[in-house]
Amino acid sequence: MVPMPPAPHSAPPSKLLALTAFLEGVEPRAWVFALSQCGDPDRASAALQAGLGDFVAQARELPLPQWPLQFWTSLLNQPSMAIGARSDAPLLSQIDPGPRAALLLRLIVSLDLEHAAKVFDVSVPAYERALRAALAHP
Repeated sequence: MVPMPPAPHSAPPSKLLALTAFLEGVEPRAWVFALSQCGDPDRASAALQAGLGDFVAQARELPLPQWPLQFWTSLLNQPSMAIGARSDAPLLSQIDPGPRAALLLRLIVSLDLEHAAKVFDVSVPAYERALRAALAHP
């Protein structure tokens, strides 16, 4: 598991407690997601650490209901999350990075179509196309 970044010190104590609880709850799924997306533990750790840092920096300004969407957006915006896999890697990692991330958001994160599309900053039909592309992979 990746150590959590320090929480923002300017947030009120109740928000810091909520942030800590949120990160403790989401981090195991985020690790599985990052490892599945990156296909490499070192790249996954780096992406997760950077994504956590980006999220924590923004979380203090956001209302709690926006945290999940912002967290997954922060993680997916890390450059190593968009790198393709080796040709000898397992089948899941051979799916193009965008469709693979779309599939992983459904399988690991369980985001509904609307929220998953928002993470990618695309329309629901565009997200559905990416999901279908992943599912069509052998």
